[in-house]
Amino acid sequence: SCAFVGIGSVSHFMSCCRQNPGSPIGVPLDPPVSLPTPAHWPQGVPLDALGLARMPRRKDGTTVDWAANICKSWDFSENGAHARLDAFLNDGETSYT
Repeated sequence: SCAFVGIGSVSHFMSCCRQNPGSPIGVPLDPPVSLPTPAHWPQGVPLDALGLARMPRRKDGTTVDWAANICKSWDFSENGAHARLDAFLNDGETSYT
C-alpha cells in the first residue's frame, strides 16, 4: 500500500503511480488560435535593466554561452516534455533509484 508509506525513491513513487486509478497522461493541446490582448500594454523594461541575466564574460569581453549545447540538443516544447516523460516512464524509472 502506498497510503502510509513515505516515498524514499523514484521506484517506490512509480509503483504508487501505477496503482493510481486516474486517467493516463494525455496528449499536448493544440496551440490557441489567438491570445487576448490587454486594452493598454504595460510599459516594458529591457532584460538587462532587471539585472537577472548576467552572463559570464571571458577576458576578451565575449559572452560565455553556457547553455548553447543544451539548447541545441533539448526539445523545450510541450511535445518534447511529453516525449522525455514517456521515455522515462518506459525505460528510465527502473534504473533511476
